[in-house]
Order: sequence, then structure tokens, then C-alpha cells
Amino acid sequence: MEKKLNSIKLIIEDIQNEVIEKTNYLNAIKSKNIKNLEKLVDKIDMYSVHDWNTGYGIKNKKDILNILFEIILEQNKRISKLEEIINSSSIDKSFPDIQDDGPDLHESECCDNNNHHDSKEL
Repeated sequence: MEKKLNSIKLIIEDIQNEVIEKTNYLNAIKSKNIKNLEKLVDKIDMYSVHDWNTGYGIKNKKDILNILFEIILEQNKRISKLEEIINSSSIDKSFPDIQDDGPDLHESECCDNNNHHDSKEL
């Protein structure tokens, strides 16, 4: 019985350690803008109707929009870098003369022969 309890304790400790590591990782990857956004959102969550129309309420809404814009720009840079990596990968280099203008749909993929309708019929 004691061995079972010890094994359960070890499993619980492992789970706790995993949760702590994941939390630390998520906190480490948050940018300054995301942290500022969290603070502002927490602040405005408690606003009353009157607070929304005051000077500081409007300023906080403006700050949130500016931070969101900066986050979008950061994400766009990251996406562009990832696209460059994908485009320069060895897959593209192995087929340099082939350009894919769009997916080719074969007759078997788009419809079955019994239910095929031409656009002229519609």
C-alpha cells in the first residue's frame, strides 16, 4: 500500500513540475506588448458605463488599439520570416522548374460521373 502511495506522489509531483515548466515557458515567450495588453484588459474589465466614457477610459481604449496594432506587426514579421524559411527549403530547390498555379481538380475529386453538371446547365 505504501509503494502505491509513493508512486502516486511521484506522479503528482511530475504533473506539477510539467505545469510549472509550461507556465514558465508561456511567461517567457510573452512580449512586452502582450504583458501591457493583459494589464490594460484587466483594468478595463472592472469599468462601469461611466468609466468607459471618461478621459482615462478613452485613453485606455486607445492604448489597447495601439498595442494590438504593434502585436499584429510583430506577428506579421514572424510570419514573413517563417514564409521565407519555407520558401527557401530544400523542397522548393528539388523542383525548381515546377510552378503550381493552383490545385488541379480531377473529375473524380470534384464530383462523381452520375451527378456531374456543367455550368451551362445551371
